[in-house]
Amino acid sequence: MKIRTSLFALLLVCVMLTLSLAACNNTYESGEDVMNSSCTDISTYTIVRVDSASGKLPNMTAAFKKTLLEYTKAELSVTTDYLKRGETLDESKNEILIGDTNRTASIEALEELKSKEYTNGFIIKATENKIVIVGMTDGDTILGIKYFINNYVYNSEKENTVTIKNGDSVIEKTGKLLYMTDNFNAVVLETLTDIYSPNTQKSTVQCTYGKIIKLEHNGENNGMLLATHETCNWTDGRYPVYRSTDDGQTWTEISRISDTLNKNSAPGWQPCIFELPADVGNFKEGTLLYAGCSRINNMAQTAMTIYQSTDLGETWKAFRNVDIVNGGIGYGLWEPVLMYEEETGRVYCFYSDDSDPEHDQKLVYKYSTDLITWSKKYEMVACENPALRPGMVALTKMGNGKYALAYEMCGDGCQIYIKYADSLDGWEPADHGKLIQTLSGEGMGSAPAIAWTPDGGECGTLFVTAHHVVNGSSSTKCDLFLSFDYGETFIDISNPIPNKPNDNIRSGYSPGFFVDKDGTVYYVNNPEYSPGGLNEKLMFAKIKVY
Repeated sequence: MKIRTSLFALLLVCVMLTLSLAACNNTYESGEDVMNSSCTDISTYTIVRVDSASGKLPNMTAAFKKTLLEYTKAELSVTTDYLKRGETLDESKNEILIGDTNRTASIEALEELKSKEYTNGFIIKATENKIVIVGMTDGDTILGIKYFINNYVYNSEKENTVTIKNGDSVIEKTGKLLYMTDNFNAVVLETLTDIYSPNTQKSTVQCTYGKIIKLEHNGENNGMLLATHETCNWTDGRYPVYRSTDDGQTWTEISRISDTLNKNSAPGWQPCIFELPADVGNFKEGTLLYAGCSRINNMAQTAMTIYQSTDLGETWKAFRNVDIVNGGIGYGLWEPVLMYEEETGRVYCFYSDDSDPEHDQKLVYKYSTDLITWSKKYEMVACENPALRPGMVALTKMGNGKYALAYEMCGDGCQIYIKYADSLDGWEPADHGKLIQTLSGEGMGSAPAIAWTPDGGECGTLFVTAHHVVNGSSSTKCDLFLSFDYGETFIDISNPIPNKPNDNIRSGYSPGFFVDKDGTVYYVNNPEYSPGGLNEKLMFAKIKVY
């Protein structure tokens, strides 16, 4: 299924008539755009490409013509800039110029691009009767064509509406286009709502560690959404659970979870919510599990505690400590992640552990086949350098069968690394993996979340986000990073739930993803609630890749 957004009136492409600059220093990614809302009717234009073009540029020009015909109903002719002997150049014609043609507009645009001292990149510029797409190389020009299609051809005439083309049929969907790939697969924000907001702007509530699931093993209740978050700074000190029965449009708090297993305990730290996809021991398929950290006897001990619910999250019972260690902050356990492995019938609990005196912190796991008896502790990431502190497990299984782990490496700027394993028990602790970075070197730092959907191309789409952007600038400060090749390369797009991390607020700290059986991505994050305040709200986004 491909996506195409509706066009402006009379199905004419809307082209910005002031300078649109899309060029980058030492990168193939798009850069600054400076544009206004003027539109032009391209049905009167001719596509002109440079006559000396070779390789893929002529084919891309033909594909460009086909795209314009399909979505503007304007059948533009294609020619080259070749002049016959004695022929005079007529620059009064309306033309879309592809590459470094002999037209004045092309020459001036390329000179402007070169004046920026870029080693590669492209520029898109519109004059009174010319639209120029030219790059430093033919490859850069091709990228410029793709950028033009993605950003100018696909514009919506209806606010918050996109048109999806599936075969010969066209379906309108409510949403916002977040990104379109080179192959015209699109990432679309379909829903954006609040789950929880503080009662007062003077509140100090911090809704960190937002997590979400969609029920898929509870019969007639399948489709119900449940969300939760940490209760840092809450006077209540219990985990809240919220429910939505209308696919995230509205939310209601249905319960708060107390630790009745550990005496003198204070729950409320770093939750994980999970639905059993199969029977495990005496626990039936569809049972809800909840894991979190409790501080015992004023932080003398830390427990990794698991709770269960058999009534769709309305009541909960703490029934097991997966692990318990002496010491609170600095000597405790952090951030559990529950996962089920179908091949072995095991439920795994992954978490951060700083109780080992030989490591500042390491990533570890235990597993169980009955949720009562748990294995010994295994290492997932353990650094030789004691100054390095890996933390905050984020896991997903991809379509190639591999599990992808994203985690922060503090001691190295808390940058986000990614590594892979063939099974949940197949991690090489000494392998740090690699930094998650875009081609331009932009990365992310602290508190990652990761998810994979089969939609978006042959390799599906890998989503990663984190607390903040590293080595780059960002309009949202917490971009979504996408990979369409199982994590080999990444691009960054604006986050639909942007946070503003700073010294006074923990907004955007450890967001959550869930991907359902249909490939829909459900996403929760905690942006700042009031400007300059110390409080946050929990927000929900539904994202589809077509």
